Amino acid sequence: MKIETINKYIFYSLIVIFFILPEPLQKIFRIGLGVFFLYYAYTLIYNRKISFYNIVKIHLLIIAILLVILKGGYQTSIINILLCVFGVFVIKDSTIYNYKDERIFKYLYYLSIFSMILQLLFFRSQDGRPNLSYEINLSGAYLFLFFLLSVITKKRIGELFVIAASFLLLSRLLIFAIALYYVFILIRNIIPKTIFKISFKYVYSLLVVVFFIFNFWFLLNVTIESAYKSDTSRVTELNDGSNKLRFLINSKVIMGLFIEKDEKFKFGYGQVSKGLSEEYSSKYTLMPHNELLDSVVEFGYVFTIICFIFVFPIYNTFFNRKGVAILMPLFLYSLILWVRFFIIPSFEMIFILYLLKINSLKDEKNSIFSSQHTFWRWRRKSCSQLI
Repeated sequence: MKIETINKYIFYSLIVIFFILPEPLQKIFRIGLGVFFLYYAYTLIYNRKISFYNIVKIHLLIIAILLVILKGGYQTSIINILLCVFGVFVIKDSTIYNYKDERIFKYLYYLSIFSMILQLLFFRSQDGRPNLSYEINLSGAYLFLFFLLSVITKKRIGELFVIAASFLLLSRLLIFAIALYYVFILIRNIIPKTIFKISFKYVYSLLVVVFFIFNFWFLLNVTIESAYKSDTSRVTELNDGSNKLRFLINSKVIMGLFIEKDEKFKFGYGQVSKGLSEEYSSKYTLMPHNELLDSVVEFGYVFTIICFIFVFPIYNTFFNRKGVAILMPLFLYSLILWVRFFIIPSFEMIFILYLLKINSLKDEKNSIFSSQHTFWRWRRKSCSQLI
């Protein structure tokens, strides 16, 4: 089977896992896809389809993961990370060709919407809000990934579906991320070119520092009016207890890392969600709501720094006027939630790489996402006839 065909079906598999299968059914499929990444990567290495530099990176990351297991302890998520290391560098070194199986993509796309509608009907968060089979915050994150898939492939129905779902979930972060996407679509052509000459890792680092400073400013200066909001006011008012708790935990972790020099942060506390680490919970209460801090807490700053050096630069290629509208809302998510979009290798990171690569190809002739493709020409013609 050709490499481009395999890459295409990996992409389709991720759509099935994220958007069609409910979360409780995903585990076996994630593991299966991860094991395939391992086999696929070494097949490409054997056939010299992956650069020597990236082969070195892969194996240094594997050594770093083994250090986390030996020094910080084993956790189940480390297996997914290990397998996704291979997937990330396979997709990084692959050319994403034009996908011509439009029918398969369309079937999976509309089946995804149908599945997510059913999930919104049957699943509820602890405060009664409709959500997908994921935890309420992660439901918003996966909906935003589907939103990006929709806008990149010009599927307006999915775009509108996610916008409507964001108000059903009353997810501030999802609503703000969608709004930020449209803002950057409007302003990206007037952003000075010199901005895009700066490495994205420096932009990311600067904005993370600004956000950490904002954490402390919020705690010192904002008056909290309510403990928790579950009505529509949560979308327009940010001074509630949930935000205070989020910034308080982040600030505790920052203090533990830089002021108290917590030794456990070197190789991590292991899995801390749902109170699984009593040692961590006794010091910091809950897991931090920030991708970088969560990486340090669970896997340690040694592994996080190695990932930042070897994995994060993948995104530099896409930091341009075409990619900025995708990267910046994802960056917002990484600031506010424990997602794995930018630093720790994950299935979500692999999917994002696909989106960024497809976005860079979408105007090419014969692509199913191209404005020149007959399907899109038919839509424009139909719309013009209606007008």
